[in-house]
Parts: sequence; C-alpha cells; structure tokens
Amino acid sequence: FYTDIEFDYNNLFFIEIMGRNDFREEKQGSSNPSLVKSVCFSAIPSNFRFLPKNTILSYSKVFVSYTIYNTNVKSYKNGVSPNPDLLNEQQNHFEIGTSLFLFNNRLGIEASYYNNVNSDMTDFMPLSLSSGYLYKQINIAKIVNKGVDLAVSGSLVKTSKFEWNLAFNITTLNNKVKDLAKGIDQLEIGNPGWAQLKAVVGKSFPMIYGTDYVYDNNGNKLITTTGQYLLSWNKPLGKVTPDFNAGVSNSLTFKNFTFSFLVDIQRGGNMFYTTSMFGMYSGILEETALINGINIRENGLVLGGVYGAEVSSNYIYLDAAGNVSSVPISNTTVIDAKDWCQNYMNPTIRNVFSTDYIKLREVAFAYNIPIKFTHFVKGFRVSVYGRNLALWGAATKHFDPEYMQMASSNAQGVENGYLPSLRTFGFALNLGIEAARGEYC
Repeated sequence: FYTDIEFDYNNLFFIEIMGRNDFREEKQGSSNPSLVKSVCFSAIPSNFRFLPKNTILSYSKVFVSYTIYNTNVKSYKNGVSPNPDLLNEQQNHFEIGTSLFLFNNRLGIEASYYNNVNSDMTDFMPLSLSSGYLYKQINIAKIVNKGVDLAVSGSLVKTSKFEWNLAFNITTLNNKVKDLAKGIDQLEIGNPGWAQLKAVVGKSFPMIYGTDYVYDNNGNKLITTTGQYLLSWNKPLGKVTPDFNAGVSNSLTFKNFTFSFLVDIQRGGNMFYTTSMFGMYSGILEETALINGINIRENGLVLGGVYGAEVSSNYIYLDAAGNVSSVPISNTTVIDAKDWCQNYMNPTIRNVFSTDYIKLREVAFAYNIPIKFTHFVKGFRVSVYGRNLALWGAATKHFDPEYMQMASSNAQGVENGYLPSLRTFGFALNLGIEAARGEYC
C-alpha cells in the first residue's frame, strides 16, 4: 500500500505526508510488513509578499523532515534458527536544511544536517551444532549516524563570451555504536584472518582491531632478540569510516570551447590491505627487495628500535643477548629479507593504511560545433576526457585508498583481492535532437 498526500498554501508553505506498507509471504503464513512513514514541511521565504524585493536574494527554501523506515529483514536461509521474537530493523531519519540562491542565481548555497538512528539492527550469532542449526538471527545493535551536507556553487565570471563556474561540496559523517545486546560491549562482525572488524559501544563503526608495535616511553619500537618487532595485545588500530568527503569542480567556457575538471578529497578513514600483506609475503612488492636504495635480499636489514620484552603487562629493556638492561640498547640484529617478509602479517598495523587522498577525478575538453540546421538537429558537441588521472596524499603507492572491499557487507574496511584502479581516456559525441512535440531529448 502506498499513500502520498501533499498540501500547498499559496506556493509559500508545503507539507508532504507519505506512507508505504510492503508485505511479503512468510513461511509461517503470517506477514510482518516493512513500513515507511514520512512527513516533510518546507517553506519558501523568498515568496513572502511582505519581504521587500531586492537584488541579493533570488530564492530561498527551508525544510525539515522526519522519516521512519521499519524493515523486515527476517532470514529463511538454510541453517538459520527461527526467532519468533525478532523485531524489524528501524531507522529514524531526521533532516533539516536550507537552499539559498543569491545575486540573480549567480551564487547557490545548499546546507543540511541529518541524524539517523538505526535500532534493532540484526546479526547472525553462531549456535551449537547440537541445536540442529548454524546461526540464530537476533536484534543486537543501535548505531547513530549524523553529519552535515554542504554544497556551494557559483558563476564567478559571466560575460557574453566567457563564463567560469565553480562548485564545492562536502559531506561529513560521524557514526557511533550507541548500544549492543544486553551484556555485550563489543561484537566481532568480520574476521578475514589477520585483522578483526568490530562494533564497539562508544566507538565509530566499524573499528579495525589487531596487533600493534610496542613502544617505550620515548616512542621507540621494542625489538625481540631475534630482530623482529615485539607485538602488542589485540587493540583498536583505526576506524574505517572517513570524517568527510569533498569535491571541487571547475568549468570554464570561452565561446564554443569548454574546459572542466573535478577533484575529490577524502580524510579520516583506514583500511586493512590484505594484498599488501601477501605482496610482501610472496616477494612481489618492491619493498621486499629494495629499501632506501639498499638491496635487502643480499644484505638483509636491521629494524629500527631497541631491544625489549613484555613482563606483567609492562616492558623491560634487554641487550642483544637477552640480558636485562637498565637503559635502551639499539637493535643491531640483522634479519634476512625472507624472514622479514614472511612475518609481515604481524603486527597487524603494518598493513593498515590511511584512506586519505586527493584525486584528480576527471578532466574534460569540449567543443560545441556551430550548426545551422533548421530541422530536428539542434546541437552537436565533441569532447575528450580523462578519468582517475592523478592521486596525491595516499599512504602507500601500491593501492588506491578509495577502494572499499565488500562495502555492502560487514567486511567493509578490509581489502581482500585488489584489482588495480584504471586510468581511462575517452572521446564522446553528443547530438541534440528536438522531439516531435518541441521537447529536447
């Protein structure tokens, strides 16, 4: 069932109420519907008659909306135990925002704040084989996402022959696990074998967990007497979700020529790169042979740090022979490249990289060919373009930090079989045709 009701008062105030009910057949014969309920109020202050006419404000709109998504996610996969107490997942979405267009629409500003409360989220918990089932689907998590969307666009220069348009947008995201099932403060949601992905109460979702280096109070890494890094206990290594994504686009038009480019920016996230680990283990990556101009396959290498060991959750200094030392002693133990590379899965932090980047997403050059057709052809445009052309600020030169393996699953934040990003170039022809009723298509 679907209902959509709209109210409009004199093109000033608007109310939209929407409801939707989706039913599906269930094996037990009953139906637990998925529901969507939404209400949105908006107003256009620029249409208020009592406001004086001016050349600054061309158009303005404010809105506030509230939507409830109640979704049936009950699974009937083989091996999943029936759960009559399972509740629908629910998302409560609140958003408030405004749109402003100024100076005869030369400058546009659109901004909004959103807050999503996702409750009764489900997961599959393993069961004892004696139960006859593998998993039980239960309600387990409450996660809150909130942030700001901002878009600014403008025509900076506009003459009869030249026009320069600039646009900027940014989206922030702050997500946090507010609650888990009773008695649980953290939940493992993915484990590819070398890193863990967890939902942890009070932290961003998801978090990467694993082993880290062990440091002394002076920031030195502790090295065992075998010349390898001392490993920490399992700990949080970084959050997956970036703090923000942003983009800047430019378009410059002179007569019939147009040059445009798009730059994208991301900051604040992390990812575990499985390909980095296996690339080192197998000797494929450059660093397995050459570091700072030194051929480590012939000369071996010495890891930077001081000898140490962990005792009763604290550390002590050692010398190269393993004797306790009162002062830090720099590591001098040479390890061969094979030992170093085949131990590259530890600590886990070695293969966790920042996903920060600045990317030249696209550059395009186009020419509108002047035509004098009087029939159905109304425009002809030729363009060349390049995409994914350059990358700056990446934590490693081997991988594209924009890559999100299994982004729709609980394994987001783990790269697991990287396919190299492609730099593409293209040529396009666009033909404008007038439809029979005088409309362009």
